[in-house]
Amino acid sequence: MADDRQQGYALAHHIYAACGLERVVALRVNDRFGRTGIAEFRDAARRLGHPLGVELRWERGARDFTAQLDRIAETGAQAVVLWGFASDTAAVVRAIRKRERRATDSAAPIRIFGCDRLVSPTFLAEAGDAAEGVVAVATYDPNREDSRLKEFVQAFAARFGHLP
Repeated sequence: MADDRQQGYALAHHIYAACGLERVVALRVNDRFGRTGIAEFRDAARRLGHPLGVELRWERGARDFTAQLDRIAETGAQAVVLWGFASDTAAVVRAIRKRERRATDSAAPIRIFGCDRLVSPTFLAEAGDAAEGVVAVATYDPNREDSRLKEFVQAFAARFGHLP
């Protein structure tokens, strides 16, 4: 499993080098998980020549992101990087997409990127259609054709009673 440093660098490289985006905002849960994860992303972005200008927070369990989304709109951000747990990030993504549907201008939808907690059945179920297009860091590809992976999946399921 990738640690925060690896995830931060992978996201920064993808966002800035592969996607060519410039105006990126970080939005994270206001706890140790969010703080340390975004710190690694911020450091990677700086090393790649793209200092992160805006970092916003939400309280765990929050469902009103009006203030944060207003601030993101003010920045003219092309992308937002989310760092939080599945249910919270799903709520943020739904709020972003709902705001985009209500917008009357022809601005391009904001690109959404996130940590590995977005790679979960919980996130997908709670975000619903709003999850379409979200890019998250994942170190596990359940569809990879690899005999060692298949052996691992079988052993994991036998031991824990569910798939990894």
